[in-house]
Amino acid sequence: MARSYLKVYFDFDEKTDELNDSEKARLLLAMLRYAQTGEKPVLTGNERFLFSTFKGEIDRDIANYNTKVSNGNLGGRPAKEKPGETENNLTKPNETEAKPKETKTLKTKEQDKDIDIKTTKPPISPLFADFWKAYPKHQDRQGALKAFEKLKPDQELLDQMIKSINAWKQSEQWTKDGGQYIPMPTTWLNRRRWEDDLPQTAQFKPVKTVSAQQYTQRDYDENDLEERLGINDLFRKGAS
Repeated sequence: MARSYLKVYFDFDEKTDELNDSEKARLLLAMLRYAQTGEKPVLTGNERFLFSTFKGEIDRDIANYNTKVSNGNLGGRPAKEKPGETENNLTKPNETEAKPKETKTLKTKEQDKDIDIKTTKPPISPLFADFWKAYPKHQDRQGALKAFEKLKPDQELLDQMIKSINAWKQSEQWTKDGGQYIPMPTTWLNRRRWEDDLPQTAQFKPVKTVSAQQYTQRDYDENDLEERLGINDLFRKGAS
C-alpha cells in the first residue's frame, strides 16, 4: 500500500522563519515530490539549505510507515504464522487460549489510556492567556503555549514581555504592510525577543513659533511704511 500523504509538523513555520513565502512554497513542493517519487529535487534558492533537514524527517516517516504495513497495523491481514509455531500451538491448547485473552486485556488498557490522554486537557495558565491577548499575531497557539510553558515566566517577567510587545506594536516594523513582518509568537518566545532593545519612537521637528514681540514689531513696521507712503503721495499731489 503506497502512502498518499506527507506529514508536515507544526514547527515547519518556525524552522523556515528566515525564508520568504515564495521560498517556503518551493520547499514544501520539493518535500511533496520527494516523498512521492523519492527523487531529490534541484533547488536554487535559500530553501535548498533546509531541504536536507526535512528530507531526514520524510525518510523516517516512510520507514515507520513501511514497518507498520509489514506488521499489519494499518488494517490489513496479519502475517501468517509459521508452520513450526502452528504445531506448537496445537500441542499446547491451554496456553494458546490464554494468550489471546491476555493480549486483548492489554490492548483495552492502552486504548483507555489513550482516550484519557486525548480527552483530558491541562488547564491553560492565566499568564499565557494574558500573553496571547497582548500579542498581535495569533498563529500556532499550541507551539506558543509549549514555548511559554518551557520558559515558566512569573508575573514580573510577563509584565516585561507585555511592555515590550506594546512598544513594538507602535513600531514601523510591526505596523507596515498590515503586520506582515511581525514574528510568530513561538519564534518571539524561543528567541527571547523581549530582551531586545525597544524600538525608538518617531522624532518630530519642533514647530517654529513667533513671539508676540515679533508680531508687534512687524505691525509697527507695516504701519510706519503706510504713513510714509501716505506722506509721499501728498508731496506728489502738491508738486503737480
